Amino acid sequence: MILKSDIKNALYIIATPIGNMQDITFRAIEILKKCDIILCETPRNSINLLNFYDITSKKLSCYNDHSTQIDREKILKQISQGKVIALISDAGTPLISDPGYKLIDYLRQFNIKIIPIPGASSLTSAICASGIACDNFTFLGFLPKNKNKRIELINKNINNTFIFFESPKSIIKTLKEIEQISPIRKCCIAREITKIYEEIYTDQINEIITKIENNKIKAKGEFVVILEKSSAENKITQSEIIAELKKLKRKKMSLRDIVELISQKNNITKKEIYKIAIDNL
Repeated sequence: MILKSDIKNALYIIATPIGNMQDITFRAIEILKKCDIILCETPRNSINLLNFYDITSKKLSCYNDHSTQIDREKILKQISQGKVIALISDAGTPLISDPGYKLIDYLRQFNIKIIPIPGASSLTSAICASGIACDNFTFLGFLPKNKNKRIELINKNINNTFIFFESPKSIIKTLKEIEQISPIRKCCIAREITKIYEEIYTDQINEIITKIENNKIKAKGEFVVILEKSSAENKITQSEIIAELKKLKRKKMSLRDIVELISQKNNITKKEIYKIAIDNL
């Protein structure tokens, strides 16, 4: 048990559950019970968590993307006056594609102590269940809404393992854009992590797209998407495959022989090459 006297005059960054209410540390609960003020993204969401753990009579203050410099100055004043403040987001670990970095940066300028309380994160949960090597990866957060900027960012990271968040409305469109750039790609998508309808699938990107289109994977809830890096022998692009198909077709080879040759040469499944051939020849 943490005594009130053990809590430091600081800003505590506290990870909260991403679905299952029991995914929170004992330390996080104790800090939430004993702090003076809780900064939260959406108060109505945070109240559900606090009620679940019988944390009552707490002053909740909204801090989100719309918070201003005046809000940050007010928080600095409260901590300077001896208040203990906790920062939480709607779900998961604060500042992972959530508001807050401006506040942390501002408080550090005044040597305010920042104490992280680790816990649930959809990002790390998806990584460990994906079966994809993620010893080195790039996290892109939410991709740009502008198509050209989105494609540019994907192209920039296409030879690495990269991870991003995506909405159900855009998941198929985004995966198809990636498939056009790099069709032979292992992909993991995860949704509703820790919840009743949790789904985590790892397969070739074209198979994932087909599963979503056929409603075998529900396009609901926020997705975590992991794209495995291309192997050294498997960096041929779709446009290069199409060019190779056309070149061999001009030599009067049968489609079966063409597919067999490209498959062996580039370590690509015949099924995928047939699909590209049907769509482009």
